[in-house]
Amino acid sequence: MKPSLPAAEWWASLPKTPVSADLVIRDPDGRVLFCRTTYRPTWWVIGGVAEYGEPPAACARREGREELGIDLQIGRLLVAHHQVRPGLVMFSFAFDAGVIDPDLTKLTLDPDEIAEVAWFPPDRLPSDLVPWHARRYRTAINALGDGSTAYLEDTEPEPDPL
Repeated sequence: MKPSLPAAEWWASLPKTPVSADLVIRDPDGRVLFCRTTYRPTWWVIGGVAEYGEPPAACARREGREELGIDLQIGRLLVAHHQVRPGLVMFSFAFDAGVIDPDLTKLTLDPDEIAEVAWFPPDRLPSDLVPWHARRYRTAINALGDGSTAYLEDTEPEPDPL
């Protein structure tokens, strides 16, 4: 039998799993906000990867401030998503970020990260969304409608358009 590791070494030996948070932001007509980043060729969700020790809801709020220049009240969890990505496993969380003014000129986009934003009807999401974002957002929109929280699992890696 192997001797046990000291606690600090044992914790350090465990896999590191990134966490990300998405914001499901709507306008009064129910359209959903998406962005084109400066570093991806497709439409993408508002949100990002949590910093070390940052809770997912705090990450979502920070990303709203950084990417859009607005301080959103992060609502309930809509989707928890376990994803196997090339070379890693990731947990992503989609939160209800509420309803905002549809006038996109009121947003202060981060020019280093966000090239443009646009509203999309929930039944016509951007056609070039990566498959896992499309699944997560369709599920989040359903969760908004029925009051549920959903859990998704993707166990096969999918290509990333980066």
